[in-house]
Amino acid sequence: RCSGAPGAAGRAFAALDTDTNGLIDGRETLAGLTLISKGHLSERMKLLFDIFDLNKEQELHFDECFLLLRRSMMGLRKMTGIVTPPEKVIHNMTKHIFKSATKHRNSAINLEDWFNWWSSDSSIRSALKMITWRPEDQRGLPTPDLQVNVDYTKGAADDFENMLGSKPQSAQASASAGDSSGQVIPVS
Repeated sequence: RCSGAPGAAGRAFAALDTDTNGLIDGRETLAGLTLISKGHLSERMKLLFDIFDLNKEQELHFDECFLLLRRSMMGLRKMTGIVTPPEKVIHNMTKHIFKSATKHRNSAINLEDWFNWWSSDSSIRSALKMITWRPEDQRGLPTPDLQVNVDYTKGAADDFENMLGSKPQSAQASASAGDSSGQVIPVS
């Protein structure tokens, strides 16, 4: 607890204590600091892997990998103001990491699997550009023409609509596009 600290330390603590409970999440803070620090992306992403390797076996199980992504994004949000994706999107990212490593959800990924995913995923590499300070921080990593595009939002909007109990937007548009006789006119 440091919520009553004066000056810059107090302001920094308040920025990280977004729920104002007088506490900050250590892994979230370490992850955010790791990502915004200087150095080659490979070194920073290895450190991130090590922070969330909770049993120190040089592997991440599905829940540890999900925690890594979620806490890292939350730490970055608190430090930089970026918008974090919904939990379903983060879950989809975790599933894709395991799928691309050809690992079952009940197994674990290793550092090589982690590197292969983040270094070749265009969404992640694009997001990491905002915290890449020098061109040499990316030297030796796959170039954009070798990166893979994945839509992690797939299914996330459907889950949100189901949670709200609303119709998909296309169904709402079709229903409201009827003429006075009640006949539905296709919306192109």
